[in-house]
Amino acid sequence: MRRGVPKTWDEAELKAWTIPAREGGAHTVHVSQSFYDRIPVLPIYKSYPVYRSSKEPPGYMDWLRRQEPQVVFDPSKLHTDADWIAAGRLATQYSPSLAYREKLPYTHLGYRYE
Repeated sequence: MRRGVPKTWDEAELKAWTIPAREGGAHTVHVSQSFYDRIPVLPIYKSYPVYRSSKEPPGYMDWLRRQEPQVVFDPSKLHTDADWIAAGRLATQYSPSLAYREKLPYTHLGYRYE
């Protein structure tokens, strides 16, 4: 574990805050820390602005299709605490789940998601 980085997966804490199942016979099973530690880090790619169709710059979608995927989080390049802090900000900014959640409320306004 990297010094200064808090432990992310704690089996005792998971058991402590897990609430009982509503129905008998059902139960929560958490994966072990060794399993969790073996999960590969997924790449986080650069994202680009989403425009309302009427406000999209001319040729934007064609330009966007020509862009090569660009990884914005690469742990092998993080050497200082400042590097890790900046990477944490990027990971939050480019989170796929956040991007997906944010686009849903705007589809009725004419935003394009392709």
